[in-house]
Amino acid sequence: MDGRAEDQHTRELMERVLEAEQPDLVVFTGDLIYTGPVSPGEQECTQPEQAFREAVVAVETAGIPWAFVFGNHDTERGSPGGS
Repeated sequence: MDGRAEDQHTRELMERVLEAEQPDLVVFTGDLIYTGPVSPGEQECTQPEQAFREAVVAVETAGIPWAFVFGNHDTERGSPGGS
């Protein structure tokens, strides 16, 4: 997440779903951020740690416990847990 309009829409959707469902636990099943090669003209993720924090902020703000499973893109260069 880097603040683009689609990221804002995703966060708003997450907030609505969390409010409607009232889960006891949220599990993120990987690939929250992408730090691999990007197409020409696309912006590369230069702050993966911040992008990760922004991806889980809706759940943290709601005070819901959460867990995370790494996906194949979460371990690419520069990602939390990546090299």
